[in-house]
Amino acid sequence: MALDLRLRISGTPRHSEEDQTNLYFERFLMIRTQLLQKSDLQETIKGVFGHVYKNEPLPPFATFIGRGSSHIVYSIGNVINSSTGEAQSVGVRLHHDENYPGLPYYLEAHRDTLTAQLDCFERAYAERRNPPSFVGIVTAQGYGSYPKLHSAAFLVEDLSDAGKRLILSDVVDSRHEYCLRIEADGSFKQFFIDPVYTPELKENGLKYLAPNARLDL
Repeated sequence: MALDLRLRISGTPRHSEEDQTNLYFERFLMIRTQLLQKSDLQETIKGVFGHVYKNEPLPPFATFIGRGSSHIVYSIGNVINSSTGEAQSVGVRLHHDENYPGLPYYLEAHRDTLTAQLDCFERAYAERRNPPSFVGIVTAQGYGSYPKLHSAAFLVEDLSDAGKRLILSDVVDSRHEYCLRIEADGSFKQFFIDPVYTPELKENGLKYLAPNARLDL
């Protein structure tokens, strides 16, 4: 019996790293399809851009989740995950540097920074380091010092479920790449949320910047 078990295990196909990163990308494309049908969520995202970069009031259905040294995160609502049929809480992660207030990422100027972070999230998924279940890019025009350029931010799984779950950061690792979430049973679950990266163009991240992959508002 033990031999049979070993044979079954050894014969089980394993996904390559490329397979894993493709799955991660396809998962965001499913979320993007849902968001394209949700004009109310699109307006909430634009309202968050206006709040961060124009000091406008925070939209009523957006929830502040947290901030780090260079990013700020808001929950913007739920979509239905077509693969599971369950509600999926969505967050938007925007550049927010206290030394350069009001400066977003720009799609045209920060491709290296954007693709480097996307590559980090993909690799974390392939290596089972528990990043958000999806990540992608949303763009909008009219913000920051260059309103004709496309301001860009990250769409991510909202790990807090609109603030219903407590997220603890700066307590896991010295690089501050991880956070802890307190689960319903009182246990802790670790997530990879804030990659330390070198701003250089990464081929793996380029596909997220394509017009048919990003969400343009």
